Amino acid sequence: MNSEQNCNGNVVFIGIIINSHMDLDFAFKIDWETNGKRCCSLGMVPIAIESDEKLACLNKLVASWDYPANYWTSGRRLWPNDTFHFCLPKPLSTVSSSWASGQPDNVNKSEDCVHLYVNKTGISMQLTDENCNSSYIFACQGAPTPAPPCSAPVCPVLNCLKDTSRFSFLADQKTQYLTNPAAYGLWFTVNERTYLFSTSAESWLVASKECCKLGMTLLSIENDFEYANLQAAVNSNKSIPGGAYWTSASDEGCERSFGWCSVNQLLFKAVWAQNKPDDRAAKKNCAIVLVDTERAELHDQDCSTSFKYICEARDTSKSTTSGSAIKNECAAVYNVSDVEMAGIFNYTKLDTRIKMVNGKLVTEGLIKMAEMTSTNDANLQQNLIAVDECAELKGKDECDTAALVYQCGQQKAPNLVANVIAAVEFNTSAGDVPLPPTEARCPSGYSCVIDPDKRRAFEQNTPALASIAYHRNACGGKTYVSIGGWYSFEGAASVCCQFGLRLVSIETIDEFNCLNSLFSSGVDMPLWTSGSSLANVNAPKWCGSESLVNVSAFKWNLASGGSLSSDPSLYFVVLFVAANPADSRLLNMGSNVNWVFPLCEE
Repeated sequence: MNSEQNCNGNVVFIGIIINSHMDLDFAFKIDWETNGKRCCSLGMVPIAIESDEKLACLNKLVASWDYPANYWTSGRRLWPNDTFHFCLPKPLSTVSSSWASGQPDNVNKSEDCVHLYVNKTGISMQLTDENCNSSYIFACQGAPTPAPPCSAPVCPVLNCLKDTSRFSFLADQKTQYLTNPAAYGLWFTVNERTYLFSTSAESWLVASKECCKLGMTLLSIENDFEYANLQAAVNSNKSIPGGAYWTSASDEGCERSFGWCSVNQLLFKAVWAQNKPDDRAAKKNCAIVLVDTERAELHDQDCSTSFKYICEARDTSKSTTSGSAIKNECAAVYNVSDVEMAGIFNYTKLDTRIKMVNGKLVTEGLIKMAEMTSTNDANLQQNLIAVDECAELKGKDECDTAALVYQCGQQKAPNLVANVIAAVEFNTSAGDVPLPPTEARCPSGYSCVIDPDKRRAFEQNTPALASIAYHRNACGGKTYVSIGGWYSFEGAASVCCQFGLRLVSIETIDEFNCLNSLFSSGVDMPLWTSGSSLANVNAPKWCGSESLVNVSAFKWNLASGGSLSSDPSLYFVVLFVAANPADSRLLNMGSNVNWVFPLCEE
């Protein structure tokens, strides 16, 4: 990741990003003065927007800005003339045209320092005055400094795409799966992770590309329990031979500092064989795992040597979304039920965007969520402090770390945690296992970002769109939001997500009857729900709750005799509130439908 931007000779750095080889390290509990000291310690100065030309240059970056939005500058109110100036770089430069509307406002006569806000909605960078003791991300400018050695693995660029000729479509014409899985090796699933043990031997580079062509990745053993997974495969499936298999580990370009190339992180708590790695001639730049019934351990080897290899993916065949597969994996690892696992995370979903770097949670995504779910600056400060403190926690593996972080978040900023999960649950970030799914799937990969203005409008019960209605404490105490306008399923799910909500899941016939009464208006009204029978026409699921639809409890499509449709192309579920309430029912709809109203719930 690289946040270096050159504006009229000034190189700008956001967070501790010195160049593209550095890890992102957003720091909080940093007030205005500490921001200046931090920049100084890096040989730089706090950011300044000392000219209209520089502001124009920075504004060009907003459209593609992929970082958090709130930063300190070097700006400060100077006395006795009560004007703002950028203190660095010298000479002093006056803060003028960069102010946001209504700024500076000096609330309670306590806002003497200048804060930079990246307004992605307005496509601009704007300044506001803030209390100098508030906490924001530090921002510096200056000359680039050298990257530290081996901060990330140096891996070859594969330029590899999934080989679609090896795949077929299910009858829904959307879900792909390998036409002949057995042709590529031996398959084994344990602890919600699927492994493909190849039967052919290849070089490390060819092995990496072969996994890529299957929509999988070459094995990365990121957590302790995965060594046991490999032993379990050899122990329980006699057709899988023990022996040496390529992993994605390599230290090429960074001698004796191995990293997992498939996930772009250095090895953490790796299990090396005794006296390994032992490459003294700098020729053994890749790593195999030697696995049998009693061990699984790493050895360094020449990358051009031919070995069998292991491809991996999370087992998504039984998961509603790719993201929910990690929750299932964690439940299996800790030998707890789904209900207990939901209790650990205080929710029924956990997305795979929990990314680990040397055992530490990567916090950039949480920071952006902290900003987007804040309704005021006090709330923002609370959220940022919670992220700062909770992200420092480390468990023994990614599941344990996730549990600790989310428990901490629930204590310090529960609203942040709830909305973070709501915003990411439908976003796919892990590849599906390339095998036919055994349960219905939920569409994923569409835009799901909380809009702070819409979230604030929901919390304050004020309009945020031309036609929107809140229905609070309805149907057993739930909150529903109906939104006027015609949408596709993906569009409806996205607009619900902007409010920090999800499409409705109708769990019982009582809720169905209640919603029918709530929205009965004398005209037909189709409403999107979260229901999906994608990849399994006989067992639809509510994507919002990951529970099976009780098909027999509801009236369905009149055209098919009041029963669930068997047409695999009609895999979405719509609540049809009829002009005559007795005719209200659930409908199966196809992906090309874009004339249904969204019905969201919290």
